[in-house]
Amino acid sequence: MTDAKNTFLAVSIADCTPIMLYDPDKNVIAGIHAGWRGTSKSIVGNAVQLMKQNYSVVPANIVAFIGPSAGVCCYEVGNEVAELFPNDCWTEKGNGKFMLNVKKVNMLQLLANGVQESHIEVHPDCSIHNQQYHSFRRDGKNSGRMLAVIGIKK
Repeated sequence: MTDAKNTFLAVSIADCTPIMLYDPDKNVIAGIHAGWRGTSKSIVGNAVQLMKQNYSVVPANIVAFIGPSAGVCCYEVGNEVAELFPNDCWTEKGNGKFMLNVKKVNMLQLLANGVQESHIEVHPDCSIHNQQYHSFRRDGKNSGRMLAVIGIKK
């Protein structure tokens, strides 16, 4: 995160969830890489709190973008991962497998940390089944990476 002008932050992803935060009042930005591990530890909530502590950001002023990433349609996890998240953020598939909605978990964490729902945009695309995105789950070691970028121009 930064308030420096002409500085751009980039998050490298290939199924994990990129989250970009911007406070237009304080001119502060943050770029977050939220895989299931970071999401389970509320990385986005921690980022909001750090923006508040370090830059006096009011969470209600933050504008958030949750980018294309593994969607609930394709993101299969085991019970040991699903149980880390609220029950309404996964559906049981059977055979000990669950479909996880990481975007929803991050949105709920933003809301719990004071970001207004009207200030949160969630991109609908799933990186696993949509071929225009790189996907580690789909392509394995041969997968490329995408960059989510945010910056403040002078």
